[in-house]
Amino acid sequence: IYQLFEALSLFNDWIRLWWNRMAETDQISVQNAVMELFGGPLVESADKAQLNKLAVLISDIAERLFPQKWPSLIDQLSSFWFNSSANEKRVLVALRSMEYLSTSCSDADFNSHLPM
Repeated sequence: IYQLFEALSLFNDWIRLWWNRMAETDQISVQNAVMELFGGPLVESADKAQLNKLAVLISDIAERLFPQKWPSLIDQLSSFWFNSSANEKRVLVALRSMEYLSTSCSDADFNSHLPM
């Protein structure tokens, strides 16, 4: 259980360090991999801290790609709480991701980091 939390933490740190040095195709590949992780069976067995770390990871990627390069983000996340068979843990991750993204986007320094 702790290994998953550590792996997500390391992955998130790696993204923060290397994201701007990655090719756009690699960035999209990372985005897709994280969303596959989010939609996969791992979420069902994750604890609250792991789910929270996954939400942070999604929001960190979204901060760098949304809306210009990831216009479907809101639709992807909201599909989990409109789906009656969705696991409630996925709904929690989706809501937390949107919460963290909206908080980050309202920070004073966010506009200075937007792509032109």
